Amino acid sequence: MEELVAELSALDTDQLRTALKEHGIDAEGTREELLRQLFAGLGIEGEAADAAIRPQKRARDATADDAAADGGEGDAKRARSDDDADAAAAAAAAPARIPRAVLDLLPNADLYEKSYMHRAPVTHVLASARSDMVVTCSSDGAVKLWAKLEEGLEFAKGFFAHRGGVTAAALSQDGLRLATGGADKSVKVFDVKALDMVGLVEVACVPSCAVWTKAGPSAPDRLVVADSGSPAVLVLNPDASVVSAPGAPLATASAGAAPRDTEGETRVAAGPAKTLAAAKAAEAAAAAKATDEQAARMGGKLVARLTSLHRAPVTAMAFNAANGCVISGDERGVIEVWTAAAPFQPARPPAVNFTLRTETALFDVAKRRARVSSVAVAGDGSMFATTSSDSVVRVFDARTCALMRAYDESAATIVKALAGKGGALASLSKEDLAARSAAEERLLAGPGAPQGNVAFDESGRLVAYSTLAGVKVVALEGNRVVALLGAAEGPTRFSAMALYQGTPRVHAAHRRHRVAGGAATGLDARPDPTLVAAAVGSKRFFLFTRREPGQAAAAAAQEGGEGAVAAGAEDRDEFNEAVEEDEGDGADSSKVDPASLPRRAAIRTTMGDIVVELFPTLAPRTVENFCGLADKGYYDGVIFHRVIAGFMLQTGDPEGNGTGGESLWGGMFEDEFHPSLRHNAPGILSMANAGPGTNGSQFFITVAPTPHLDNKHSIFGRVVSGMDVARAIEKVRTGASDKPLKPVSIFTIDTDLD
Repeated sequence: MEELVAELSALDTDQLRTALKEHGIDAEGTREELLRQLFAGLGIEGEAADAAIRPQKRARDATADDAAADGGEGDAKRARSDDDADAAAAAAAAPARIPRAVLDLLPNADLYEKSYMHRAPVTHVLASARSDMVVTCSSDGAVKLWAKLEEGLEFAKGFFAHRGGVTAAALSQDGLRLATGGADKSVKVFDVKALDMVGLVEVACVPSCAVWTKAGPSAPDRLVVADSGSPAVLVLNPDASVVSAPGAPLATASAGAAPRDTEGETRVAAGPAKTLAAAKAAEAAAAAKATDEQAARMGGKLVARLTSLHRAPVTAMAFNAANGCVISGDERGVIEVWTAAAPFQPARPPAVNFTLRTETALFDVAKRRARVSSVAVAGDGSMFATTSSDSVVRVFDARTCALMRAYDESAATIVKALAGKGGALASLSKEDLAARSAAEERLLAGPGAPQGNVAFDESGRLVAYSTLAGVKVVALEGNRVVALLGAAEGPTRFSAMALYQGTPRVHAAHRRHRVAGGAATGLDARPDPTLVAAAVGSKRFFLFTRREPGQAAAAAAQEGGEGAVAAGAEDRDEFNEAVEEDEGDGADSSKVDPASLPRRAAIRTTMGDIVVELFPTLAPRTVENFCGLADKGYYDGVIFHRVIAGFMLQTGDPEGNGTGGESLWGGMFEDEFHPSLRHNAPGILSMANAGPGTNGSQFFITVAPTPHLDNKHSIFGRVVSGMDVARAIEKVRTGASDKPLKPVSIFTIDTDLD
């Protein structure tokens, strides 16, 4: 087989076409595409095909470069490159090793370390290591700027920037300027360093996405904004302060614009094409009129209105500074590469290494009838990656636009791959898997939901992207998952994300704010790689670092002795926003002194009593919720609706099916985690939930160690008597959804035992 692969790899493009025709396949495409089709017919796919194709391509590219540079020496260099290709093929077959220095600059914790709040679901997250700032936006139009500290974030300033919600957000290449677009049909520009809004452009459309561009090192910044209601793309000069001179033409690009004669009349072709030509002329005239009207409204800030690049609304854009091109994708899945300098036309050599788009994989998403969700460019500009509504992450060569990698992250593929023995989802119940799949459907279906995206690390050797299973960090060399963040965070579906890889240095403006407030400046910082992630439907955003929750507090406790333990018992979920009363959040609703709460309770069931010790000091909100509900008879008559031998007994739902129940304050309340509380033994009393911050009335008792639940479910007590009753309940016969065939119920719960 190896000899056959080597023989086929040596064929040129015409020979490959001939070989495919002999097998009844009339194929076109690049040499790599033809070779891949031939390999597929022989059953050689995936990494095996990549290992054979990659070194051949590298050797051929090196030969072409050598021949161009050295003329007559090309033949000798070609022979040497053939030997190099054999060595490269052998090296590609072995798993690629990522240097430790690269991995050390990536977050690797299983659980998020901190989370912060907005008043509405978070839709966009951005981060810049150049400005040491994080930006978050939410569906109520709020924009928040956060300073990256040595550990975690500190709120810097907030704006209610848009009525109706933020629909687009982009940071400039240097991280110093932020642009946001909103449902109010406006674009606002912020000076990140000065923590101030410095510009406003009324664009007369709802922006779907935005990107900052720069035509050259000395060229001014331009802001490119896509219209969510049409294929139009607007190029803006946010720094313009005067209206364009009368008669000064604006750059336009309209598909099929008809030529004009010297008198300005539109010439219409004679014959059968007359109607079509007239329609195109009318379309061009309408586009020109729309451009003029939009320019008048924008006060000279509109540089160009591009209408011919796409035929469907643009949904994602990114700028490649290495070749000065913008990469954009639309609702139909078409990807375009075009110049950031006027006249803003499709890229041509030498910016790219192709002349026809049919030579590329730019239609790969469109062939799947999918929508492009996001585009990201590697730091050196050599690659770009996309996410799309078919749940495939694609990595392209930026010069050839050939497809380098494609990762299928659909719900069906993930569940099949991970739910097996030893998989990351192996410990999840059917209900948890169903909840994750439901969140995936909401992500793909809802236009208002934050869309998942992809990010390159600073080395360009790894990509991070959100999936149903968590946030994956994948090494492109070898296609290995080097980290899976958030897999243990319940059915939380992380979506939009940003990767920060830098050494935080608080800038001068924010340092003055901190010093004025008496805070330490934190100038002597060390690298703190952090992944900032939003989640579907969540008002919180989450920080994944190289520290597990409570690790910093535990270290502080060790240094400070016993007196520091209480101070280090911090909640990983920050309450930086006032919680609405109708949300029933225990953070604000719970005003009780922990010393006044019961320390024991008796759960009196139809099979006997289970006495539990409660932890009001370590989990005051959860204990207050449990005791308050018990005292008003909320649990009386409630059944154990889910019993799993070797795992746990779940109850507390008045509906009896796992879908009901609410907290003492109505609605749900936040989690309470403490480093000293672990699901490390049978008899742990813990809250059931549907993800972070969704505690209500349901709770469970473990009948075995369940460490995978740590920092996912709030522990608030343990069984001190009646474990034999719990064991008896564990052994009852169950049916569908692990529900006991003969109901086991709670008579009542007594909390007045002291």
